[in-house]
Amino acid sequence: MTTNFKTTCLRIMELAMETPQAKAHIICGWVAHCNHFEVRLFLGGWRTGASPDFAAECHDIQAKGFTPDYHYEPETALARIKALLA
Repeated sequence: MTTNFKTTCLRIMELAMETPQAKAHIICGWVAHCNHFEVRLFLGGWRTGASPDFAAECHDIQAKGFTPDYHYEPETALARIKALLA
């Protein structure tokens, strides 16, 4: 894992903790054994059965078993989240 990967994922976590719940719920997860960071954003907050307004998986592109449709570089995921929150 590069320093840039780690610091950008931490910036997403910080944004998740600082975003008012009424504006959005940002749910993050970390899987250490494969350097997999995932994030889901629900504008207006999470609701039972709701699909996220944005979902991303940030990991080594060589990782197996992950959904390629949701693969993002952390910087791209952060930019998309910021744009949706603007």
